[in-house]
Parts: sequence; structure tokens; C-alpha cells
Amino acid sequence: MVKTVILFLFVVTYASNVQSQGVDQLFSSAMAKHGQGNFAGAISDFTVAISQKPQSVILYFCRAQSYAELKEYRKAIADYSKSLELNPLSVDAILHRAIAHSRLNEHGRVVDDVNRLLVIDPFNLKAYMLRGESRIHLRDYNGAITDFNMVLEADNLNKKALFNRALAKYNQSDFGGAITDLEILIEREPTNPEYFYQMGITQIRFGKIQQGCLSLFKARDLGDGRVQQMIRDRCAAVKQDE
Repeated sequence: MVKTVILFLFVVTYASNVQSQGVDQLFSSAMAKHGQGNFAGAISDFTVAISQKPQSVILYFCRAQSYAELKEYRKAIADYSKSLELNPLSVDAILHRAIAHSRLNEHGRVVDDVNRLLVIDPFNLKAYMLRGESRIHLRDYNGAITDFNMVLEADNLNKKALFNRALAKYNQSDFGGAITDLEILIEREPTNPEYFYQMGITQIRFGKIQQGCLSLFKARDLGDGRVQQMIRDRCAAVKQDE
């Protein structure tokens, strides 16, 4: 549903690129099929429309969105790139190409795309979030923290940014900083096992074995199955009710 809304908003912005009656009919048909989840049918219609109007930014972008829904990310990237050849300032095309690169674990290319995007739209929080996540994969933890800080300055309730910042801090051995972020998250959402799991392993790495084990017990009680081996290995001497 979210992707369909994004596609609709892009269409509203760029619909003036599609003019001829034949292309209009194909475009309407393709959009209807995309909205119904018939992405292969949408691609077929978009392809015919492109053959009639090969310089249309919107047609390449929309076909890319349908390819992305089918997880055909290489084809999606090719269409986003063609869209950008025709309109180099398209924030939507750059952002979604970056997302497609992230799905392929091409995190260096994600960073390149986001760097380009932020020159055009320097306050795009989705771009900062995406780049921050890729920087974690690239082990650029300071850069990732900078990106998540940008998101949190604009939206201090953004749990995803706060959790990712905690992960970046953990990975650069700032365990105290990671614990501070995780404490905020647990206060806001005290039934999320992921937060207690990350808190537990962070506390143990920080030398707070008992506290860490209690956090892992909590994660287990909330349904996180990953903690069982760690509890056996590290927490045999810690009682859950302490």
C-alpha cells in the first residue's frame, strides 16, 4: 500500500509527461494493474507505452516500481537510471534506486546515490536513514551515527533511528552510549523483545553480566528465541528473579 501511494504521488507530479491517447490508455491500464498487485501485467503495459513514448520520465519510473515489487532489482535500477538520464533532479528516482541497491547489498552505491540526492534535497530524512543503515554495513559507524542524529534532530521519537544508532554505537564499542539509547527505547516500548535482546548483549559486553542476563531473560520471556544459547553460555549463575 505504501509503495502504491508513493507511485501515485510521483504520477501526480509528472503526469504531464504522458500525453498521447494511446499511451494514456496503456498508462491507465498499467497503473490499475500495479494497484491490483498484477505487477507483471503492469510491466507489460508500461513496456508497450515506452516503445511509443521512449522519452517519458514517468513511464520508466513506474515500470521500475513494478520491477521492484517483483524483486527484480537489476531491472528496476536500469529503469530508475534511465529516468534519471531524462530528469537528473528526480529525488524519487534517486531515492528508489538507492533502495534497490540496498536490497542487493550494494551499500557503497546506496551511499553514492544518497550523497547525490542530498545535494538536491538536503533535508530528506528517508535518505539519511537509508545512508545510515548502509554505513553500518560498510562499518562506517561514525558516519552512520551522524546520519541517525540528523533524523533524530528532526524527529526525536523515531524509534528506528534510535535503535540503529544504538547498533552503530555498539559496533564501535561505545557500549554506554548504546545502553542509553536502548533505555529510551525500552521505556517507550517495554514489550519489544528486540530491544531487550540488544540491551542484554550490550550490557554483557560492557561487563554488566547480571544486568545483561536479566535483559536476556526478559527478551526470552517476550518470545525471542535467539537468546537461549547465550543464556546457557553466560547466565547459568544468574537467577531470573534477582
